[in-house]
Amino acid sequence: LPKEVLTSADPITKTALDKLASHMGYQIISQKASIPAELAQGEQLKAAFTFMNVGDAAPKRPVRELDKDVASSYKVMIELKDGAGKSVARILHTPQKKTETWKAGEAVTWEQSLKMPNLPTGEYDATLSIYDPTSDTRINLLDGRTADKTTTQAEIPLGKLKITQSNTASAAPTN
Repeated sequence: LPKEVLTSADPITKTALDKLASHMGYQIISQKASIPAELAQGEQLKAAFTFMNVGDAAPKRPVRELDKDVASSYKVMIELKDGAGKSVARILHTPQKKTETWKAGEAVTWEQSLKMPNLPTGEYDATLSIYDPTSDTRINLLDGRTADKTTTQAEIPLGKLKITQSNTASAAPTN
């Protein structure tokens, strides 16, 4: 495209370029992401997700195999942070429908029971991201659960998760 088109002040041209830019590559919207507010130590974390790709390409994580890059899936990560904002746990899983197959305009929904690390009781801030463990990077998402659907962010807040003492405390036998 000529430079004059890209820098045009014409509103119709600007609208068309904005629409084009917003659909190039992949653009992932988190439409639903939920975890329980409370969880006993040793229990699995039951999470539910819905994502939609509104871009034109699937989110493919390139993995180098010998002399070529091969498309692979990103991980979905729930990160737990303590009161000081320090990361204390990263819970990673590969979506049931791998990200490299997420087609434009298609909602991808699943529920997953995730193994939790052994954490002390307390309250943690939980965030959601789509993560590349090889490069330790998060891809930008839109939070479709909020009114502001135009700001991309690497982490989406999920709220607080309270870890309580396990209900399976061993009791002394009685005679």
